[in-house]
Amino acid sequence: MLAFLAQEVLEATLPGGTLHPRRRVMLPVVAGIGGVLGSIAVYAAWIFSGDLRSLLPGWAIASAVDFGLSYLVGMIVFGRGAAFNFLLLLTIASDVIGLVFVSYQYPTTST
Repeated sequence: MLAFLAQEVLEATLPGGTLHPRRRVMLPVVAGIGGVLGSIAVYAAWIFSGDLRSLLPGWAIASAVDFGLSYLVGMIVFGRGAAFNFLLLLTIASDVIGLVFVSYQYPTTST
């Protein structure tokens, strides 16, 4: 699914696409960063408001975005076009940031 979405976004950044020139790519990426930080802040606020402090290490998982659901909702609400490509790039950017957080928080150990 990620490869399919990446292809859609790549085609949108080509000349004549809705995300061309490259300057238009920065807004969804910055919005993805803001979305990740916002979701982590809301998760932490929820955890600290109650007695669930043992769940605090799961903060990185709160930044994950479902690709399939994002694609489905985008197609229903926006159809194909600039807003749909914006949503796809936003989804990819926020999920990549979330995956980086998760990979550093839960590194694999080889035995």
